[in-house]
Amino acid sequence: MTGQQTQGTARKRGGCNGSAMVIVMCLAGVMLVATFSIVMITGSMARKANKISQGVQALAIAEAGVADVLAQMSTNYVGMMDTVYTASFGGGSFVVSTKTDMASGNITIWSDGEIAGEDRTTVVELLGDLNVLRQKALGAGDAILAEGDVTLETSALTVNGSVHANRNVLHSIGNTTINGDVSACGVVQVSVTGGHQQLPNSDPIWVPDFQPYDEWKTEAISGGIYYPGTVQLKGSISPGNGIVFVDGDVTIKNNTKLNGTLVASGSITINNRLVHTPANTNWPALLAGMNINLHNRNSYYGVIFAGHDIVSRNRRYINGALVAMNNVYVDNSTTIDPLTKSPDWSPNASNTPPEVDVGGWLR
Repeated sequence: MTGQQTQGTARKRGGCNGSAMVIVMCLAGVMLVATFSIVMITGSMARKANKISQGVQALAIAEAGVADVLAQMSTNYVGMMDTVYTASFGGGSFVVSTKTDMASGNITIWSDGEIAGEDRTTVVELLGDLNVLRQKALGAGDAILAEGDVTLETSALTVNGSVHANRNVLHSIGNTTINGDVSACGVVQVSVTGGHQQLPNSDPIWVPDFQPYDEWKTEAISGGIYYPGTVQLKGSISPGNGIVFVDGDVTIKNNTKLNGTLVASGSITINNRLVHTPANTNWPALLAGMNINLHNRNSYYGVIFAGHDIVSRNRRYINGALVAMNNVYVDNSTTIDPLTKSPDWSPNASNTPPEVDVGGWLR
């Protein structure tokens, strides 16, 4: 009996030992799985944390690109209005591009930041400035700009600056001398001197408009010379503040001297010799709501702008630019020396770079 009890007790103890071993192994397996899971979770979290950190760095680099272009625009606004460039920053790099809306003047800045394979983008819109748009369209070195055609005729014509037409640049008579690039959305028929280019099929250029002339009219009434209707002028014309305004058409006959800017809501016709001197070196010379017709021996210092056509014939010297909302026709003996900077677009305008105004942080 005692032997049988001893054997039974031994069998029970063996069974207990076997069960304990199974339990220990199961627990070890659970702990191993738990440890592996913890390691995997920890590694995943570390990767996610690293990814988030790199994403934050990439966004910071993108924002650094925005800050960089804003800093450059504070001193070179026009030059940075439409550009693309890249630079290294903070162990990564950014690519900045800017695009100008020619209707409003607003500028959109895209900046892409990248580091360790992570990239982020931010977009900022700047509030527009139409005067700056005008500076961009017509600046130093520009001699002729037309919404329609530019026609240049005879070999006695010398243009020492760039020419652009939003239709065609036409030429059929004589060997004109063009010391500048000539571009058009259509054909370019005129030859250029060495080092300059003929650029047909070019993109259009926004033609800046001096109109409306309200500020010029107000200044003429308050301290210059104002004519309420169509008039003929001759002799020596020297307004107190440098502005003559005609509400209608104006014709100049005989020998005339003009010191200042002549503005007409209608057309301006110069039929005889005119000697022009500027009252303000950066003001335009002639502004017309309709056409400008230049005949005989004339000299001008400043922009000549027409709301429609400009026709220039015979002997004249222009130190400035011809700008027309339609066509420009230049014939016979003429020399045009271009602007050295963008003109003032109103009597109260300033060409200093504008403050950079952020309109919205878009993304």
